[in-house]
Amino acid sequence: MRNWKRYKQQRKIKGANIALCDDKATRTMVLQKIGRLVIELQENP
Repeated sequence: MRNWKRYKQQRKIKGANIALCDDKATRTMVLQKIGRLVIELQENP
């Protein structure tokens, strides 16, 4: 597995329980989670 090292680093940084999946799908999921967090923070200062 070529991207295993990078995947483990990303997973460590994110600290999220993301199953092994396509890099693009993972990135999209993370961006959506971050977007949701930002919206929640704006609504609840």
